[in-house]
Order: sequence, then structure tokens, then C-alpha cells
Amino acid sequence: MLAFIETPEVADTKPVQELVEEKPALTPELMALAAWLAHETLSSLGACINLMLPPGLSQRTDTLVHLNDEVEINLSNLSPLGKRIVGMLEKRGDLRGRQIDAAVRHIDWRGTLRELAREGIVSTQAVLPEPRVQPKTVRKVGLEISPEDLQKFEQSLSRVKRVHERRFKILELLAKEPGLVEPAWIYAQTGAKNYDLKALEEAGLIRIVDVEVWRDPLEETSFVQINPPELTRDQQRVWDRIKSKSQAQQGDPSPAPFFFMV
Repeated sequence: MLAFIETPEVADTKPVQELVEEKPALTPELMALAAWLAHETLSSLGACINLMLPPGLSQRTDTLVHLNDEVEINLSNLSPLGKRIVGMLEKRGDLRGRQIDAAVRHIDWRGTLRELAREGIVSTQAVLPEPRVQPKTVRKVGLEISPEDLQKFEQSLSRVKRVHERRFKILELLAKEPGLVEPAWIYAQTGAKNYDLKALEEAGLIRIVDVEVWRDPLEETSFVQINPPELTRDQQRVWDRIKSKSQAQQGDPSPAPFFFMV
């Protein structure tokens, strides 16, 4: 929602049932920027806002259809398509619109569904589809026992001596780390393999967890530092005035803009 209006464009408005998200997707500054962009480029406000929305928020809602168990249904009064929809709901339970699309291909079933809803046979609710983008996670390893217990550790980690020594190196490495460690680092430092970690986890000596991390679209991008272009005399004069004015307003929570003629 961007603003309240005095008079709605439709005769009957529906109340807001619930918020999809507690926090708004755009800050007031971004919404003001979208309004300015729409004015300057003669574009619609919706198109400019859509440029700033995170991926996945612009998806269309789906319809969830529920069969009312308390209503006695007379199948003889229903059309063949209505009978088919009721039969699917009785057999499979609540269905989304895309599921009905897959079951009833190339047939406009929405008019029939509205008739069923008017008669109270079904109820419908708008729902958002499940998000396609899942959180990014990385696997990390941590020591499950205390470093003090490791100093008096006498348990055999393998019947093979070199395997025991390799796995014990893993425990020693984790004892020196204050937090969780990625498996690749353990492999590089000890020569261990994934099955070594699995064996230590089954023995209750380490824990392997999936940790959510932030996605960085610029993670693998390399930036070449270049020197800023040399300013012209007029540009330098303007910059000096802006710089002095900005320094004078440092600490002001709402610095005032200033204008001047070049």
C-alpha cells in the first residue's frame, strides 16, 4: 500500500484480512524514488516500483479451493464439470487452482467454481504460491566434546593406525577453532575425507550442521579500481561549495538542501 484515497474507484470494497509480510518490501526513500522516476520518465508508478521489488514478490496469487463438509450436495443438480470438481475435492482434499488446471486441461472451470461457491458447496481463498528460491546454506563442522576432554582422549577412532591419526587431527583442529569450520578447510589441513567426518559424527565427537548464509550476487565479481576523472574548473568550483556545505552540516539528522546558480 502506498497511500490512502478519499474515494475508491469501485462501489464495494473488501476488508484487508491479513498482512502477507509484517515489514514492507520498500522503504519510504525507495517509494519516493519510484515516484520521482515515474514523473521524470513519464512511466507508470507500478512499473517503477516493480523494478525495485525483490525477486518473487511480483508473483500472482493462486486460489485454494475447499469442499464444505457441512453442506449436503445433490449431484443431480450439478453440471458434469461441477461433479468432476466436487469428486476431485472429495478424493484429494483442498486443491490449488494450478492443481485443478493440471487435472482439467483446456477447460474453463472457473465459472463453474464460482457457481459452486455461490451455492456454498465450496469456499475459495487467495493464497501465494510457495517460494521457488530457498535459503542458501553451507555445511559446517564443530567439536561436540570439550577441548579439555580431548587432552585425555583414549578412544580408538579406527582399527587402522593412520586413519585413527587422521581423524584425531580433525578433533585437534576443531579444538583450536572458536567456531564452526567448513569441511573444505578440514580436508585441506588434515587430508581427511567426507567418510572421516561421518564416522566422527556417528561417534558423537563432532556435529555437522547446515548454516544459512546471505547470497551475494557480486561475490565472484572483480572490480578494477580507476582514478576519478579530472574535474573542469567549473565542476571543481561547484564541488568545493558542496563539500564545504556538507562538512558544515555533519551531525545534522535532517540536513537542508541548498541551491545555487553556476
